[in-house]
Amino acid sequence: MSDSNSRLVYSTETGRIDEPKAAPVRPKGDGVVAYSASDQWT
Repeated sequence: MSDSNSRLVYSTETGRIDEPKAAPVRPKGDGVVAYSASDQWT
């Protein structure tokens, strides 16, 4: 088996448990969308 395809797999009586996935990284910022009235369509 190649190193690029190897991964740790946990095994229990009920079956195998895949390794937990890393949490997605959130982009920096406060989540507020800035809005300017001058950007309105005319």
